[in-house]
Amino acid sequence: MGLLGPSRRMLGPTFIARQAIKPFRQLSTEVKQKPENSSTPSSVLVEHRGPLSDSYTRLKKFSLSSMGLAAVFTPLMFVIDSAVPTGGRFILGLTALSTSGLSTALIAWAGSSYVTNLRVESQGPNGAGRRIHFTTTTILLKNLNTVVYDPLFLERAEEYLVKVKLRQSIRIPMAEVQKKGMKLVHGSEETVAETFDSNGNVKGWWEVRWRQEGDAGFVGECRSVGKVIR
Repeated sequence: MGLLGPSRRMLGPTFIARQAIKPFRQLSTEVKQKPENSSTPSSVLVEHRGPLSDSYTRLKKFSLSSMGLAAVFTPLMFVIDSAVPTGGRFILGLTALSTSGLSTALIAWAGSSYVTNLRVESQGPNGAGRRIHFTTTTILLKNLNTVVYDPLFLERAEEYLVKVKLRQSIRIPMAEVQKKGMKLVHGSEETVAETFDSNGNVKGWWEVRWRQEGDAGFVGECRSVGKVIR
C-alpha cells in the first residue's frame, strides 16, 4: 500500500466471515457473522493524510471529465456535416476515446494503492493491540477502507508510491510463540486484513494459514480472496 504516498462464502453486506485476528493471536476457526459494532475499546493514536491526496483527486477528476467529453462529442462527429469522410471520422473518434480511456485507466492503476488517509488505533483493554486503517480510492473516486488487524503482517515495499504491503508469508520461532502466549494451531486460518467499500461491504480479505514446522516454530502462508488492497 502507498503510505503518504479470509475464506468466506460470499461478498457483500450479508457475508459469513472468519473471525478476525485478536490481540496476541487468539485463533479461532469458528465461522460466524462479523459483528457490526465491536465492544473492544479503541482510540486513535495516529491519523495522517497523504500529501498528494488533493493533487491525485484533481488529476483523476480531470481525466474522468476528459473521457466523458470524448464519449459525448464523438457521436456528434457522425451527425455534423463535414468534409472528413466517414472512415476518417471513425478513426478520429476511436483515437479520442481510446486515448482518453487509456490515460484514465493508467492514472487509476498507478494510484490504486496510494493511501490518501492513514489511521492507527489501539485495541484491547490495555491498548496493547494495534489496528491500522488505510484509505484508498477507486477509479470513480469512491473510498476503499483496508483494515489491517495485526501490523506484524506488514512489510516494507520498494514499489512506486508504495511504502508498505501485506506479507506473502511469515515465520514465527517457537520461542516467540511461547513467550507471547500465541495460540497458533497447525492448519488453522485467520483473517489478516479486509477491504471494505464506501458502504461498508467487504470487497476482499487477506488470510493466513498456519503450518507448524516441528519445534522450530510456525510458518504462515497468506493469500488473497476477493479484491483486497494489498
